[in-house]
Amino acid sequence: MIILGLLAALLARAGTIDGRLHERGSPDPIMGATIELAGSTAYAESDTRGRFTLSAPAGARKVAVWAPGFVPYLATVNVPESGTLLLDAALTRKEVKVDEVVVRGRREAAEASQSEISREEIKHTPGTAGDALRAVQNLPGVAMVNDFLGQMSVRGGGPQDNLYLLDNIPWPVPFHFGGILSTVNSNLLHEVDLYAAGFGPRWGNVQDAVLDARTRPGLRDRLHVSADINMVTSEGLLEGPVGLGDASWTFGARRSYFDLIFGRLFADTVTLFPRFWDLGGSVDAGLSAHDRVRVIGLATDDRLGLLIRPGRTSNTEFAGDIHYRNTYQTGGATWTNTRLPGLRFVTTPYAYNYLYDAGFGGFLGIKWETQVQGVKEDVAWEAGTLGPTAHTLELGGAVELEHDTSYVFANVPAEGRRVGINFTSTVSGRGFNTGGYVQDRVTLGRNLTIAAGGRHDRSEFTKQGTWTPRASLEWRADPATTVRAAAGTYSQFPKGWQVNKDFGNPNLKPSFADHAVAGIERRLARGLFARVEAYTKRYRDQIADGDDMTRFTNDMSGDARGVEVLLKENLGERFFGWISYARSRSRRRDGPGQRWHRYEYDQPDSATLVASWAPTPAWRVGAKLRYNSGPLVTPIVSRYQDADGEWHGVEGAPYSLRLAPYVRLDLRVERTFRLSRWKLNLYGEVLNALNRANPAGLEYSIDSSETRETDNFPRIPYLGLEVKF
Repeated sequence: MIILGLLAALLARAGTIDGRLHERGSPDPIMGATIELAGSTAYAESDTRGRFTLSAPAGARKVAVWAPGFVPYLATVNVPESGTLLLDAALTRKEVKVDEVVVRGRREAAEASQSEISREEIKHTPGTAGDALRAVQNLPGVAMVNDFLGQMSVRGGGPQDNLYLLDNIPWPVPFHFGGILSTVNSNLLHEVDLYAAGFGPRWGNVQDAVLDARTRPGLRDRLHVSADINMVTSEGLLEGPVGLGDASWTFGARRSYFDLIFGRLFADTVTLFPRFWDLGGSVDAGLSAHDRVRVIGLATDDRLGLLIRPGRTSNTEFAGDIHYRNTYQTGGATWTNTRLPGLRFVTTPYAYNYLYDAGFGGFLGIKWETQVQGVKEDVAWEAGTLGPTAHTLELGGAVELEHDTSYVFANVPAEGRRVGINFTSTVSGRGFNTGGYVQDRVTLGRNLTIAAGGRHDRSEFTKQGTWTPRASLEWRADPATTVRAAAGTYSQFPKGWQVNKDFGNPNLKPSFADHAVAGIERRLARGLFARVEAYTKRYRDQIADGDDMTRFTNDMSGDARGVEVLLKENLGERFFGWISYARSRSRRRDGPGQRWHRYEYDQPDSATLVASWAPTPAWRVGAKLRYNSGPLVTPIVSRYQDADGEWHGVEGAPYSLRLAPYVRLDLRVERTFRLSRWKLNLYGEVLNALNRANPAGLEYSIDSSETRETDNFPRIPYLGLEVKF
C-alpha cells in the first residue's frame, strides 16, 4: 500500500512535454528524431510534422534530442506539475567535412561543346550579384562587351548571333538595359547550359551559340518565402505546393529603385529616371506516371525619359523629349510524354510580345513591335539495335506565326557637308516561320557514339529556306576520358526591320556559319575535371551596313578560331571553382576584294580564375580574377577643316587600335545566420577591388584634336540582404 501511494503521488506530480522539431533557420520539420529524458528510460520519436509528446516528472529536467545529420540538442526545461510544457526546438545541421561530401554527378553532355553552370554557382560566383547571365560571362570562350553591357560574344561571334531560350521557349530580351542584369530572377532557375559551337540540329535560326536556361519546380513541402534587398533591386520569391498531387508553383518579382531615390534630384532634366521591373513564375505538375507539364510566364519593362530644353543645345533638332522603352511578355508550356515504350515526346506551345520604342527629340523616332505564337515538337525514339549498333532517332519541328510592325521617322536638316534626311516609314508584315530536323544517334559497342542529321528552316519574310547538315562523334577512351568532335552548318535569317522596304533591304539573304570543334575531357578526381577544346568557324553572307548605314547587304564574311583550356572542381556546398584560358582570333571582311580586319569583339587572350569556399556553414568567401585583351576601336588618323570652319576626323582601318588589357578582381563574402524559424544571409561584393582603370572605349573632341579614354567600372562596393522563411 505504501508503494502504491508513492507511485500515485509521483504520477499526480507528472507533466507532459509537447514539442516540435525543425531545422534552424527554417520551419521545415525534422522527422524520426529521438527525444530522451535524462535519468529516465522514457523517450519519444518525432512524426512527419516534427511533433512529439513525452511524459516527464515535474520540475527541472534535461532533454536530449538526437537526429541524423544534426548537432545533438540539449536543454534544461521546467516541467509544470500536472501541466503541459510547449517546447519548440531548432536543430542545427551538421557541418559537412570535405571528405564526407557527396558530389553531385555532372550531367552527361549531349553536345560536343557544352558548358553548364548550376544554380549554386550562379548564386555565389563573385562579381555577378547572383545574376545568371553575368555568371555565364565567366565561362571559357565568352567575351564581354564591357562592364556596362552584359551582352556576350561567344567564340568570335557577335551578341546578335546567339539564341536565348528559357525551357526551350524563346527569350526575346535576356538583359535589362542591354546588360545590367538578366530579365529573369536567377532564383527561378535550376541550371544554364551554353552550347558554344558544333551543336546538333535541334536548334535553328542561330549561327553562333545557344544559351538554354532551365527553370526549376517549386518546393513542394510547404510555402516558402524569400526576399533580397541590394543596392540595385528589391526582389521577392514565393513557392510551394498547389495541393493537387505533386504539383508546385513559383512566383518572383523584382524592381529597381534608382528612380525612387534619384528621380526628384533630376526632375528638371530626367522625366523618367532609368528603372526596370520583371515578373516570372511557373507551375509544375505530374499528370500521370508518364506525363509532366511545366507552364512558365515572364514579363519585363525598361524605361527612361529625358528632356533637353532648346537653350541647352546648339543643335535645335536634338532638343525635346528623349524616351526609351524596352518590354516583353512571354509564356509557354512544356509537356513531356513517355507513355509509349521507347518514345519521348516534348510539346512546347509558346507566345511572346516584344516592343521597342525610342525617340530622340524631334529628329529621330524608332518603334517596332513583334508578336509571335508558335509550337515545337521534339521526339526521341530508341529504335533498338541492328547488329552491333543501337539507334536513337531524334526528330522534331516548329511552326510560328510572326507579326512585325516597324515605324521610323527622321528629320535631320542638311548642314555643311551633312546630307539632310527627312522620311517617315511604317511597315507591317505577317508570316509563318517553319523549321524541322532529324538526327540518328548511333552507338557502336559501349564506347563510340556517332550522330548525323540535318535541319531545314524557312522564313516568310525573306521567302527563302536553308538546309544545314550537322554531325558529331563521342568516344570514351576509358572510364575517365572522353573525346568529342562535331561539325555543321548554321543559318540565321535577317530581322524584320533589316528587310524593311523603306530603309532596309528586302533582298537580304540568310547568313551562314560553318563550325568545326574537337576536344578531350578527363575526370582527374572526385569533382575535378579538365577539358581542352579547339574550334574554327567560317562566316558567310553576313549582314553589313550599306553606304548610307541603312541599305544593308550580305557582303560581309569572316572567320574565327581558337583553343580553350578549362580546369574545374565542384565539391558541393563546400567549394567550387575553375581556371580557364582561351586563345583566339576573330576577323571580318566588309566586302569582296576588301582587306581583312579584326572583328570588334576579338579578344586574343582571355583568362578567368573563380573560387568560392565555405569554411563553415555560416561563412562563405570568394574571389574572381579576370584578364582579357583590351577592346578594339577605330582610330581617327587625321583631320581636315571644311569651308565653314568645322573640323572633321578621318578614320583609319576598322578596329586597328587595341587599348590596354582588362584586369579585374572581384571579391565576395557572405555571413549566414540561422535563426529559429528563418535564415538571414548578409552578402557583400567589391567589384574591381584593385580599382584598375580598365578602358572601355575612346572619345574624341569635337575638332578631333584630343582623345580621352572612357573607363569601365571603378571600385564599387555592393551590399545585399537575403531573408528566407
